[in-house]
Amino acid sequence: PRTALLAMLLLTTAAVVLMVPYFGYVFWFLEPMNIIHRIRAGALTTALGGTQEKTTTGASDRLEPLSQPAKSNDSAAPFHQ
Repeated sequence: PRTALLAMLLLTTAAVVLMVPYFGYVFWFLEPMNIIHRIRAGALTTALGGTQEKTTTGASDRLEPLSQPAKSNDSAAPFHQ
């Protein structure tokens, strides 16, 4: 029992430590100033002769991993259009 408890605590600690960089990235990605910066950069690229498709594709590629958990949740389906 002691060995199992110790192993469980060590594995849980390792899992939490491994998730810290992920949460750091997610909170950085969702920080309001970073979102504004990405929108402004996309708008400038489009206004200065870039293509809208290129900007839209890049943004959707970055947002797709964040939307995956929401897509698999059936209870949220009525709220999607």
